[in-house]
Order: sequence, then C-alpha cells, then structure tokens
Amino acid sequence: NLPKEYNGTAILPASKYLFKGNPKCKNLDNKEKNLFHHVVAALLFLCKRGRPNIKTLVSYLTARVKEPDTDN
Repeated sequence: NLPKEYNGTAILPASKYLFKGNPKCKNLDNKEKNLFHHVVAALLFLCKRGRPNIKTLVSYLTARVKEPDTDN
C-alpha cells in the first residue's frame, strides 16, 4: 500500500499544449514554415544516418510540420 501523500498525480515538465497546440501562439509565415520544414528534413536525415537517439524529438517535429507555430 502507498502512503496517502501519493495520490496518483505527477507534475510533468512538458507543456499542457504539447500535443494539442497552444491557441495563443501564432502560426508561422511562409518563410518561417519553409525553414522549419528544411530543418525537420535535415534532422530526419541525421536521425537515419547516425543519430538514432534523437528519434523521439524528430518524430514529434514531423507531426508538427503541417501547421507549425511559434512554440515549435
């Protein structure tokens, strides 16, 4: 049995908008979107060629490529 101070909640370092997107952040303009896409593509290449330890980060960023905002 766990002591009463362990109530089953945890404080996470991640933002509550990690998977939903923050409604207060503005979307990127076309120039910034192109740069974001370029950086994510370069990270994908790097991940496949020699840095498999960044797969989690790269997979998160690839999920945000369609509508990146200033948080990304």
